[in-house]
Amino acid sequence: MFNRVFPTLNIFRQRIFIGIVFFLSLVPCLSIAQAPPPSLQFVHLLADDGISVGSVETINQDHLGYMWFGGLEGLVQYDGYNFVTYHNKPNDPGSLSSNVVWDIVEDSKGVLWVATDGGLNRFNRDSGTFTHFKHDKNNSNSIAANITRSIAEDAEGNLWIGTFGGLSKLNADRTSFTNFRHDPNNDNSISSHEIRTVFIDRSGKTLWIGHDAHGINRFDIKTGTVQRYPYMVNEANGPNHSNLVSIFEDRDGFIWVGTDGGGIGRLNPVKNEFLHLKANKDDPNALLHKTVMGIAEDIQGNLWLATEGGLNYLNRQTLEFSRYTNNPNDKASLNSSTVRSVFVDVNHDLWVGTFPTGVNFLDTSSTVFQTYRNDPNNTNGLSQSSVLAMDEDESGILWLGTDGGGLNRFNRTTNTFTHYKHDEKNPKSISPGAILSVKHDRDGTLWLGTWHGGLNHFDPKTGTAKRYNFSLNPGSLSNNNIWALCNDQQQNLWIGTIGGGLNRYQQDTDDFVNYQKQAITNENFFLVWKVYEDHQGQIWVGANEGLGRYDRALDQFIFYRHDPKDPQSLSFDVVLDITEDSNQRLWVATRGGGLNLLDQSTGKFTHFREKDGLTDDIINSIKPDNLGNLWLGSAHGLTRFNPETKKSMLERPTVLYVSINKK
Repeated sequence: MFNRVFPTLNIFRQRIFIGIVFFLSLVPCLSIAQAPPPSLQFVHLLADDGISVGSVETINQDHLGYMWFGGLEGLVQYDGYNFVTYHNKPNDPGSLSSNVVWDIVEDSKGVLWVATDGGLNRFNRDSGTFTHFKHDKNNSNSIAANITRSIAEDAEGNLWIGTFGGLSKLNADRTSFTNFRHDPNNDNSISSHEIRTVFIDRSGKTLWIGHDAHGINRFDIKTGTVQRYPYMVNEANGPNHSNLVSIFEDRDGFIWVGTDGGGIGRLNPVKNEFLHLKANKDDPNALLHKTVMGIAEDIQGNLWLATEGGLNYLNRQTLEFSRYTNNPNDKASLNSSTVRSVFVDVNHDLWVGTFPTGVNFLDTSSTVFQTYRNDPNNTNGLSQSSVLAMDEDESGILWLGTDGGGLNRFNRTTNTFTHYKHDEKNPKSISPGAILSVKHDRDGTLWLGTWHGGLNHFDPKTGTAKRYNFSLNPGSLSNNNIWALCNDQQQNLWIGTIGGGLNRYQQDTDDFVNYQKQAITNENFFLVWKVYEDHQGQIWVGANEGLGRYDRALDQFIFYRHDPKDPQSLSFDVVLDITEDSNQRLWVATRGGGLNLLDQSTGKFTHFREKDGLTDDIINSIKPDNLGNLWLGSAHGLTRFNPETKKSMLERPTVLYVSINKK
């Protein structure tokens, strides 16, 4: 959640919010319809909650919104807050018949069915008990075997169960089974007794059967005829491995078959042709692992694949794969790279089951943000996870200032970072310490504001920097703690410092004018948080001493301050951010007085505070979007504010049916 992602731990970390909201302004049209980012942020369930059902082999959601997880050590129901576990109890006939759970399916009447190593189970919701359907060698109408692996329902309401003793059909009134077994003398029989998976296609009339060592069968439910697709090496009319473990039909009617050792295949059921996609761990655009245990489709029609080497995302148009694995340096990555099951819920969110245990939840709305973290094993990755400043140059390159990792150049085409760091032996390297502000100049160079390191003028072509530091000499920088930078339309560089007020760089003389002391009002200002130029070229300053407006004729700043006797004065003197909306109105973020709107014709302010619906009176940052909204960053989250209706909304990713509530 946003209040967890952006905690206000210290003054530096508040700047992260500024960078993220800046990113929003660059890409206002991002949506979950785009491809997933290079890294995904998962919420970990079960293992982190002290609950284990072993390797999570199956995941499903019922019509009430409950999530169900089945593993090799039991069954779990989850409502977004609490877990209910079900296990076999030898002396309880109403308990789960076996702790080994392979599949969970809800039928068209809302009844939950569980396939286990100890028979088929029907869940009785009212009592929380299970009714067992087990094989009876003396009853030909009993289920074919107790090891049940997969369940599917056809258009007539019959249940089809794949077992390790053949195929069983439980009729619609759930009173008896009809069994289908392999007959070596009958080519129209199913290929083997050992069935790993069954799948009903969207017609509801065709059953697809995946066998443990005998390929895939196409079973016509009405006629009982069987078409076999045996394992055939490098042939287009057969699967690329004999062990079929997962089957799925995409929205275009193609049948996808996951194998235990041969990758994944796509069957065109009209032409009876297979396309084989094999694993290649050395090709980043290929399938990561040859064993594909589960398949699910996202809102775009692309596929998520559970493999023994990690989670794969397949773009069905390009047939290229993206990979997601456990990263020990990223606690929000998958908890394990051995993925056993995958499921997309009614909200299009993703659930991933892993070995040795655990469920990983991905809120797909969170993929609006691509998260980059420092990875010590990736020399082309971000140099430091704490990013304090961000700027985009004229060529679309992002420049990132970090807290101790120097300057990073991010190429969004290659998705790589280039690092520029301080070198004690090189006086032309950038200054040490945190980079709090980055601003590109018209000539392609960059200005860097650092903490304790002064101002740097950086040339990307040579990778060198000229440093400007505080000294007692006239015309020097007034302070080495640079917080804010602004290049105005008249090619002036304004430098806001923490402790030395405001500076203006003079290019012709290569020195600075300081505005710490105002001669006309005889007032001083020391802490500058923001320098902003509006659409008319007017310079505004957000400081601890109020909101400053630059008078070019006087070369002085006139300040708006809070007056307890004037309810239309600035609500609080500490101004952290300034922006204009789409109607060119000036908005001011304060540390304690909420959001302010300035009427420049009267000098009066309208206030919007927590009591008016904001989440906090401390607003760290403001950014407008292309739809006319203002985005407000605070310690309590990200708020979308409509300047026309004066209404705000806290933006929190949620699950509509099942809310993930992790403390």
